[in-house]
Order: sequence, then C-alpha cells, then structure tokens
Amino acid sequence: MYRRIVLAVDPDGLAESVLPVLATLARRSGGEVFIVGAAKSSEAQDVKETLDRHVQEATAELTAAGINAHGEVRLVPEVSSVAEVIVSACHEHAADLVALGSHGHGSLAALIEGSIGRQVLAKVEAPALLVHRRMPADVGFVPSRLRRIVVPVDFSETSRQAVLVARDLAREQGATILILHIREMVPWGDMPYIESPREAEELVKPLADLLHQAGVEVEVRITGPELNPAPVIAKTADEWNADLLVLGSRRLTPAGGLLLGSVAQAVVHQTNRPVLMAGHPAHEPERSSAPRG
Repeated sequence: MYRRIVLAVDPDGLAESVLPVLATLARRSGGEVFIVGAAKSSEAQDVKETLDRHVQEATAELTAAGINAHGEVRLVPEVSSVAEVIVSACHEHAADLVALGSHGHGSLAALIEGSIGRQVLAKVEAPALLVHRRMPADVGFVPSRLRRIVVPVDFSETSRQAVLVARDLAREQGATILILHIREMVPWGDMPYIESPREAEELVKPLADLLHQAGVEVEVRITGPELNPAPVIAKTADEWNADLLVLGSRRLTPAGGLLLGSVAQAVVHQTNRPVLMAGHPAHEPERSSAPRG
C-alpha cells in the first residue's frame, strides 16, 4: 500500500496522533518513513535545535515500533521556502503518502489553506494525511492504536477506494469501521431528487459485506436525506469518538485551489479529527475485491 511515507515536521513539534497512523500504514506494507524537518537558515539556533530534537524523537519512536524510519533536518535557503524543501524531499523519496500536521490550535482547514500546506499538496502527487497538532480538550485524542474509523461513502469510485484503505487499517489495528452514508437531496426545480432508502441500502450493503469478509467489525449508519452532508459527517465522527476519518481522493490545482469535492472540502473545514485523504488515482489500493456499484 504505502511504502514510502514523508512526514513533515516543523519547530512547533509533531502532532501526537500522527505516529500511530503512520506506523500502521508502514508496518503492514513494510514501508519506510522519512521524517523531514525544515527551517529557514536564518532561524535562531535554539529553533534549529528544537526542530532537530523533534525529528530525532519521532524517528526513535517509529524505530522502536519496528518501522524503518529515517530522520533529517534541512535548512531552507533564503531564496527558497519551507514548502519547496518538503516537496523536494517527497520527490527525492518517491513518496506515496505525505503527512502534515496543523500548527498550534489551528484547524485542518487552516493547514491546507495556509501557504506551506497548500504549496506542498499542490505539487505532490500523493495521498495526504492531515492531522491536528493539538486536539480540543474535550476530545482527548491521543490513541495508542486506531480503534474507530469513520468512512463516509457515496456513489463515487473514490469512496469505494477509501473503504479498501480503511479495511487495511482496521485489519492491522483491530479497529471497527463505521460506514456512514447520508442520503442525497438535490434541488431540481419544484421536484428535488431525493435518494431512496433502497438506493442507500444497495450502496452500503456490498461495502459492509466486503469488510465482514475481511474479518473487520463493521457498523453501518444511513441518515438523511440532507442537502449538506458535511456537518452530519463531522458530528457523527465526534459522537462516535472516531480516531480517524478516511475520505476519497483529493486533487489540487497548480494554483493551490482545493478540489476535494464540495462535501470532502467542507468536512475538512468542520472536523477536529485526523483525516486521511485516500484513493489518489496514482496510488490506488488493490481493487480485485472492490464492490461494483
């Protein structure tokens, strides 16, 4: 699956919740994790030393978990940028996953809309793991392993790919997966289209069967119909105390405009949970057992 993972670290530190997810992804496939710290060469010496310590600690923790991890600190020339250095590292290591953590109390939306995150995701053709550095106090999210994974699904192929990625994570961690589907409501003149309960069942049943056959514990939840499913997804993840959300593929324009699809983009804006943007077309999981809708 993911064999060459780049984890970007800055002097503010590392999101505590990112390492269990990376360890899971790397352990299953025998993958490597390249931990890259980047700081401007003009930064104060104590900032550089703090960055080096964060990189060493993350490398040591992953190594202790049996992961082939490599750490390095790169100084950024004044004519360059932190984003360019991270992108360069992703290309050098042929990364098939890039992990980014938000700063301080910032949201995931701030991460991917900030200049560094936007530039990195726009130039790296790989799935992205987006993780908060700190979670709100009422969430208390510092897991030793993944236990609860939410996968919102619709009728797109990318959501099926997300289910396959979540399946692999769940088998590794012994996690439970919640397949969440919000029935669609689409305005159409005086007669809006409303997805029927039967259509919803026909979507989720093959996905649940796929997970059951893999030995994964599955819950299914169908709600709606809703015009805007994103708030329901974010609320469900909170109520279900999810350790991770797995969403479909993401793309970025060269200018950095986010093309997650309107629902996925809205979810990233509203959730406080780590999000794995899975199923990038260039890095698909095995699809021989994928259900067909």
